[in-house]
Amino acid sequence: MADPYVQISSIMPQKRNPVSIEHSRALASSSAGSAQTVIQMLHNAPYGDIVDTEDDLQPTLYKSFHDASRVMKLMHAVIRTLTFNKEHAENEAKKNLIVITEFADVLTRDHDLSFRKAHTIAAKVAQESVQTGKELYDWDVADINNMIDGTSLTEKEWNDIIDPNVFVERRSVRGGTNKEEVERMIEVRKASVEEQNDELQGIEDELEEALVQLKAASVNH
Repeated sequence: MADPYVQISSIMPQKRNPVSIEHSRALASSSAGSAQTVIQMLHNAPYGDIVDTEDDLQPTLYKSFHDASRVMKLMHAVIRTLTFNKEHAENEAKKNLIVITEFADVLTRDHDLSFRKAHTIAAKVAQESVQTGKELYDWDVADINNMIDGTSLTEKEWNDIIDPNVFVERRSVRGGTNKEEVERMIEVRKASVEEQNDELQGIEDELEEALVQLKAASVNH
C-alpha cells in the first residue's frame, strides 16, 4: 500500500498498518447501519402522511450517503495505488500446506477413492509434514505413494498438486478462482454497475424534469 494510506506502528518501525482499509471497514458498517436505521424508521409509517418521519429520517439518510461516499473515494485511491509482489505471494502460497485439499480432490476425482478415504490420506500427509517440518514440495512422490493405500500418483500429478497456480486454475466452477471465471464475474459486475448507472441517470432526469415543472408551476401561481 502507498505511504499516504498506511500508518507506522508505534512500537515496530517495520510494520505498516493499513489504517485506510481499517477505517473504511468501520465507515462502511456505519453507512450500512444508518441505511438500516432509515428502513426501521419507516416501519409502519402511514404513507398518506410521511411528514411523520421526514425531519428525523433525513439526517440519518444523508449520513449513510456521506459515509458510503467517503469509503468509495478512499478505497478507490487505495486500490489505484496498490502494488503487489507476485513472486513473494506465489512463494507464500506454496507454504503451510495451503494446497493440501487438492491432494484429496485428485485422489477422489482421478483415482476413484472415496472423499472420506482421500481426506484421511491427505490428513496423514499433513500430520507427517508438520511433525517433520516439511512443506509439500519437500516430499518426493515415492514417499507420498508410501502413505497412499490402493493407488499411486505419478510425478506429474504430484507436481500439479503442489503447484498453487494449478490449484487456482482447476477451480473453474461458478464463483471459483479460475482466471476465466474471475474475468467472467468481473464482466458481470461491470454490466451490473452500468445498468445501475443507467437507472440512476433515469431517476435523476425524472427528478430534474419534476423540478422544472415545480418551478414553472410556482411562477404561474
